[in-house]
Amino acid sequence: MKTGRFAGTSIAPRPDYVLLARAYGGTGEKVERPGDVRPALQRGLEAVGGGQLALVHLMLEPLAAPDGGNSIA
Repeated sequence: MKTGRFAGTSIAPRPDYVLLARAYGGTGEKVERPGDVRPALQRGLEAVGGGQLALVHLMLEPLAAPDGGNSIA
């Protein structure tokens, strides 16, 4: 991101994106730990390579930017 800032919103109740992906015949995975991102993306890419829809729902805390703002970098 050019500005180093992240803008987002909270949706309540939180949709079950994994369930939605499966409802459309795809695969979905929820990731909550940074160390799990790469393996989840690899599984998603393998599913897409096999012709299947894939969704990876990332639930990660944003990192603090040096200026005190929020950054996802």
